[in-house]
Amino acid sequence: MRAFHTSLIFCFSALSCYAQNQAVSTSADVDLNSFQELITADYLRNHLEVIAHDSLLGRGTGEDGLKKAANYLADYHEKIGLTPIGDDGSYFQHFNLNSRTLKNITFRTSVINNSDTTLINESIYQHGEAAPYTRLTGADQPLKGDIVFAGFGVVDAARNIDNLRSKDMSGKWVMVFEDIPNIVDGDTLVDPDFDNSTRLNEILMTRNAAGLIVIPSMDEDEYTQASKISSLQLGTPLSLSLNNIPATQSFSRAYLSVSPEFAAGILDIRGGADELMSLKNDMIDDLRNFQSYKTTAYLETEPEIDEDPIETQNVVSYFEGGDPDLKDEVVVLMAHYDHLGTNIPDETGDYVFNGADDNGSGTVSMLNIARSLTKAAEFGIRPRRSILFLHVSAEEWGLLGSRYYSENPIIPIGQTVANINMDMIGRRDQHHIGRDEEDFVYIIGAEIISSDMDSLLQEGNRKSANIDLNMRYNDLDDPNQFYRRSDHWNFGRLEIPFIFFFSGVHEDYHRRSDTVDKILFGALEKRARVIYATTIEIANANERPEVDSEEFIRRTRN
Repeated sequence: MRAFHTSLIFCFSALSCYAQNQAVSTSADVDLNSFQELITADYLRNHLEVIAHDSLLGRGTGEDGLKKAANYLADYHEKIGLTPIGDDGSYFQHFNLNSRTLKNITFRTSVINNSDTTLINESIYQHGEAAPYTRLTGADQPLKGDIVFAGFGVVDAARNIDNLRSKDMSGKWVMVFEDIPNIVDGDTLVDPDFDNSTRLNEILMTRNAAGLIVIPSMDEDEYTQASKISSLQLGTPLSLSLNNIPATQSFSRAYLSVSPEFAAGILDIRGGADELMSLKNDMIDDLRNFQSYKTTAYLETEPEIDEDPIETQNVVSYFEGGDPDLKDEVVVLMAHYDHLGTNIPDETGDYVFNGADDNGSGTVSMLNIARSLTKAAEFGIRPRRSILFLHVSAEEWGLLGSRYYSENPIIPIGQTVANINMDMIGRRDQHHIGRDEEDFVYIIGAEIISSDMDSLLQEGNRKSANIDLNMRYNDLDDPNQFYRRSDHWNFGRLEIPFIFFFSGVHEDYHRRSDTVDKILFGALEKRARVIYATTIEIANANERPEVDSEEFIRRTRN
């Protein structure tokens, strides 16, 4: 894990440690767009170093790190003078999520000899402790079955290799060596495209096995340490859901690793792990002739599941417009502030998914936009319509925070004229790295929903950074389906026109390496300014943007 910056400890309560006293001209020709000068790379960086700091532990939904982030956002909204509009006059919209949490797993291994069954091991895999079996994924349903040994589990027809042939694996456990001998001593033994993912699918889906057990390439001490570290994920949710929306189905079959010594016992190898490794090397020399076989061992799993609800919150505030006839209408500015929390440490010891781009970048852009508007208000300058600032949680669990808001709106949906969503706007994707370009943003929505929104967007861009508004993914038939994959969709499905600002998927997406040092703050400043200016255009338009795409309307009603 990266070093802790002690200078940031007090920032949660002392927002002044990064406030900047920049001035905007107050001459007669000043207008709202002049205040976009307050959106700066330095200001964005200062906030992001807090939002994406290790101490927030990846802002996992329902966890303390996200609550700290929520309090930080609320304190900032209060400091700059935004109106609280949440529960009981607060900045929070609280809601509960149904949670399924795996607390522990009991493993029972037996040996079957004719009609006799003998229990040889019963162990509980629990938080902070090693066990003969370690959960890698799945295993949240009770499972039981015979154990079949399948060597490397390789199927490569071109090389006449089939370690799974002539053996019924339905409802059984399949044990294999973890590594696949694709290339050994420079020779290609197995198709390089046959990887662990392919094997997992072949055994669990095609062959309908109950679960896969891998024998890791490590000694017993290394396995014990890895098992303890892996167990630290017990107690984190398997799934989260709202009452009216079924949870996304988790992977129900088990994917386990097994202690090398214990695996040797199952295979009745008296020389233990050392002899097991010798067997492995012999099998590499004769891959074609190996055939899987049923062992005498039988494995039963019994998971303990906790289904208590957890509480989380959206952070919401209000900036009133200046037109008596239009201020009851709102433009909703939105970014999710949750991320993936923590997971098993990588080779560097880092276990925090900081989420600097996803979606710290959108979160801090909203803060800087809000500051610019409140500064303008100090000079008596406001947009005609009101602005609702909405930081949503549980996006990573299926857009749940925005779904909750859309079904429990604080400002009636009928008064919501548009939604602007910013998610991952601090980097560039491979397409733009190859062309060495930063002054762009992907646009999803706008013209595929509303020609009015597109015109307002174009004008906002002209009055701000004037960057490339890239429409590469702005297609209802684009295979990525980005128009449904972030929080704006929960407004779009209600036929509220939206614009999704996005800078593309990069190599650090959903990885621990999505950190502040990778953010392109100059590009982020320009994108935030375009969002600010576009918001002003929508808020000041004489008429609310109309949804005029018949195809979009048809799809949202299906």
